[in-house]
Amino acid sequence: MDDDIVRFLVSTDNHLGYAERDPIRGNDSFAAFEEVLRTAIAKKVDFVLLAGDMFHENKPSRKTLHSTMELLRRYSMGSDPIFIEILNDQREIFRANTKIALYGLGAMRDERLNRMWNQKKVKFVRLTEAQGRDDFYNIFVLHQNRDYGRGKKNCVHESMIPEWMDLVIWGNEHECQPNLAESLVGTYRILQPGSSVACSLSSTESASCPKHMSFFEVKQRKFRMKPIRYQQVRQFHYDEVSLRSIAGLDPNLPKVEDKIKDELTRKIRQMIDDARAEIADPVFERLDEFDDGPKYSLIEPRKVLIRLKVDYEGFSAINHQRFGAQFAGDVANPTEVLLLTKKRKEIIRPNGEKISQLEIFLHLDGHSYNETILELSMLHPDEILLHDGVRDKALSQKITKKFGHHCRIVNISRQYFDQDRGAEMLRRVVTGKVDTDIVAKYTVLAGSFCILKYVENCRGSNFSVKSIRNSETYDRLVTTINQFPDLDKMLNGLTYRPKSLTINTARVGIDTLLYIKKTIQLCEEMACNIVGQTSGSDGVLLAGVSLDSLPLLLPQAIDAFRQPSLTSIHKLICELLVDDASFSKSNQEMRFQECFSVSPGVDGFLDAARKLYLQSVEDIYAAAEEIEKAVGFSIKVAYSSTRGYYLSVPIEVAPLPNIFIQPVQARRSILCSTLTISSLSDRALEAMDQCILLTNQLIQAHLTKIQEDIDALFRLTDCVALLDMLLSFTDMVALSSLPFTRPDIATEGSIVLKGARHPVIEALSMHSRWSAADRHFVPNDVWVDDIERMSIVTGPNGAGKTIYIKQIALITIMAQMGCFVPCKEARINIRRALLSRLGTNDDMENNMSTFATEMNDAAYILDHADADSLVLIDELGRGTCIVDGISLAFAIAEKLLALQPFVLFVTHFPQLTELANMYPFVRNVHMKTSLVLIPDGVTSTSDNTSTIRTTSTSEGRNAAMPPTRSSGRASIEFLHEAASGCSDMNSNYGILMSEICQFPQSVVQDAREFRQRLGDLYPIRFDADFLQQQPQFVLFKLLQKIRQVVDSSGPSEGSVDTNGLHLNATALSKLQRIMQRVSEPERHAVLELLDQVSMQISANP
Repeated sequence: MDDDIVRFLVSTDNHLGYAERDPIRGNDSFAAFEEVLRTAIAKKVDFVLLAGDMFHENKPSRKTLHSTMELLRRYSMGSDPIFIEILNDQREIFRANTKIALYGLGAMRDERLNRMWNQKKVKFVRLTEAQGRDDFYNIFVLHQNRDYGRGKKNCVHESMIPEWMDLVIWGNEHECQPNLAESLVGTYRILQPGSSVACSLSSTESASCPKHMSFFEVKQRKFRMKPIRYQQVRQFHYDEVSLRSIAGLDPNLPKVEDKIKDELTRKIRQMIDDARAEIADPVFERLDEFDDGPKYSLIEPRKVLIRLKVDYEGFSAINHQRFGAQFAGDVANPTEVLLLTKKRKEIIRPNGEKISQLEIFLHLDGHSYNETILELSMLHPDEILLHDGVRDKALSQKITKKFGHHCRIVNISRQYFDQDRGAEMLRRVVTGKVDTDIVAKYTVLAGSFCILKYVENCRGSNFSVKSIRNSETYDRLVTTINQFPDLDKMLNGLTYRPKSLTINTARVGIDTLLYIKKTIQLCEEMACNIVGQTSGSDGVLLAGVSLDSLPLLLPQAIDAFRQPSLTSIHKLICELLVDDASFSKSNQEMRFQECFSVSPGVDGFLDAARKLYLQSVEDIYAAAEEIEKAVGFSIKVAYSSTRGYYLSVPIEVAPLPNIFIQPVQARRSILCSTLTISSLSDRALEAMDQCILLTNQLIQAHLTKIQEDIDALFRLTDCVALLDMLLSFTDMVALSSLPFTRPDIATEGSIVLKGARHPVIEALSMHSRWSAADRHFVPNDVWVDDIERMSIVTGPNGAGKTIYIKQIALITIMAQMGCFVPCKEARINIRRALLSRLGTNDDMENNMSTFATEMNDAAYILDHADADSLVLIDELGRGTCIVDGISLAFAIAEKLLALQPFVLFVTHFPQLTELANMYPFVRNVHMKTSLVLIPDGVTSTSDNTSTIRTTSTSEGRNAAMPPTRSSGRASIEFLHEAASGCSDMNSNYGILMSEICQFPQSVVQDAREFRQRLGDLYPIRFDADFLQQQPQFVLFKLLQKIRQVVDSSGPSEGSVDTNGLHLNATALSKLQRIMQRVSEPERHAVLELLDQVSMQISANP
């Protein structure tokens, strides 16, 4: 054993003597404390470090003192040597290589200690340089409140502790955090062992946060820590439930208290079963000095601790002590089983750019910087307000480094993080009541005051009284709509009639009835949530609500939820099914519902089958308990639809005894069975199948009657689907960090999009695996109108042509669906059809080649396109020879011009760009690219580039670059920006790409020569130049440019295309300024006049 290693065990909040008069829990604290002492001996530690609250009472009883001294005498006073010595003379303490400086702070009132700390009255004496302070391992032990939202004056903040500490052991908090956590303000680490016995019965002490002690080994400045889980701790399960969320509970119904008790009893029984399934017999290391084993142990360990927190808002409170008495033989705390509370929901959702609503979240800092950074990343902040006092702290620097390049970091003075003023301000400006849980948290109140004052200072005005709305409608609707079952399955089951009866088809019928019951039960709640009220019965609360003030769709939704036929269906179902029969997402729970949904006494054969099933299940659990006693390790009974009932044993058990069969290793356990369990499982499953078949026979008559009112269910399903879609729209827009806008919808005019983005790519770009460059989507402006109704889009592969036309189509669809669109501004001309020819796939099923598929799609478009259509064509004619492809593409484009739809035509054929010179209704659009020369040894500065190493021809001329460039590599940068005109790289990109792919230079050179010959055979320009000189063509183009300037939604001055017309840009700018000063009716009159002249010109070419 290394003499330089100091070993010690850490435990805190032992609370010896807790519940010492309780006949069940009286030994719990002593059993856990004895486990600490036995573990210390087994690990051969030098000392045990306790961080406060050793006793539960300030003045322990004689019994507690006697038991404590007895344990200390038994385990501490032995014959083993002591290898450490605690001294006060600093000249003699630190002679060994491992030097520990132990600091301690006795418990005192938190407010007083906080005040003393702020007044600089708490000082730490650190050893001087001459005493070798760099060699010390500094430990600070304190027993005070941590900053968990109790108020800034009611705790010790981490910033108060000296940064040169190595380890802080924090007592007083009952939650066990067995792993070391980094401090948010210093370089030290924090250990919070938590209590060794469940005293507060809170969620932080439940089985989800198991209790641990900590074993340390320190050598010089290095250390190693291992958490050790307690075995002598009574199993404790905690859960929460809201009575409003339980289907079928209505405070106005008779005997509702009995139904509440039944629901809570069933819930607690399930919690007891779950807790008992996790009980494992303690396994202690053998200590030679104590062969008789531990003196204290848990009394009746199968009596577990249960705490169910019940939100009874809207209901009358029940007597929790009388209710808990029924569990006296099953739990150790029957009088504390229920915790009755009333809790309001939190507030509010922000409204984008306008600060008219406030949303308050409490995001507690995690155990590491990364967790805090991740929380901030999920919020997509535009600005982050930081406390000015933490400007130089590590967390502040990490936040600035992570978010400083795309959001604003503002350091706010400490005076604005004020808890009291925050609480006062929230009560003043928020409508309704503020959640009491919010008011109790210092961080929320201080942050709320800071951000409200910051907004007031930014906009130069104050929030008026009750000016911030406290709304819960969105959250309530989302919560309720998530409870609906699969409505498609419900309707399919109602209309489906199987040819033969099997177990699966019988289950479909039962599930359908349960789906219908659950769906109708949620209707009233949905109707009340729409108008922002608490659900009631028979429309009492809705009687005083004016539905005329709601948007058009919502009154219709309320009518759909409150159809009289739905009430008749629900009444019919309740006549057959028990009150608590309901849909469940749990597979095992649904099996139970399928067997026991019909009321008892309806059918004698069904009752007998149920009894056989229950008896078989009880026999399975009894057999499992006997096996558990025989083998000596924990066994849990589990169920799955494929395997039936089986056993689950800990994965540490290896090898399995021969009694177990069919072992399958899972992640944390081994799934197996025995001959007895397998036989009982088969018997239980047979009884279950019999119950399902008999239940299916009983419900068929009811399903037939319900089919008579199936129209009401269809209308209800459509309504739920519509609301689900609208809530999805809301969620998408609210979570986006980029602007969405409400589009202006018109029956005629232009499609105008400013700053348009592709909605799908934008959503994918937020994925963390994308690079920072890939996450930036380049927005584009779009202009499509009746004058230039066809756009020929050109550009090399990868420039973004397909994305450009797809985003226009998707935004048009979103706008006509009623959703906000990803643009800064948008005006949409309603399109009655969207016709597209995209992709180059063949159709093997119909024996059609790529070209045949293209032509088939194009023929369909020509048959169905009209003036109200939007047509998208992507690279038509690539599946055949170039001559046929150009000819067909040209002819189809001319036909589409005659049909007059809005057309976006993507092509690699430069000949098609001549359509803009032949017809005034066509405009050319290209995706910008940049070709630059990068010297050798220099990497590209852009992520959107393709690099080509240049070569020299026999003439000494660079093959890929102008003659003035002789060495280096060419870089093609895709800017993804749409601009007017033709692409200058459309005809050379293929050969450039062959160089990127490292084709042999001879092949590239031959390709250039063939390219030159083909250019002579297929000229890019047609003999149509004379058309541009015709007066009608020139006049039409002139009117087109003037109209764009006059129309306020048209392109800006810099984007007006004046190529070939030699228009005076100054004159256009002056005209635009003039039109901005005229009234709206005068503007429309000018536009109508221009349209009439244009129509006359186009009718008489």
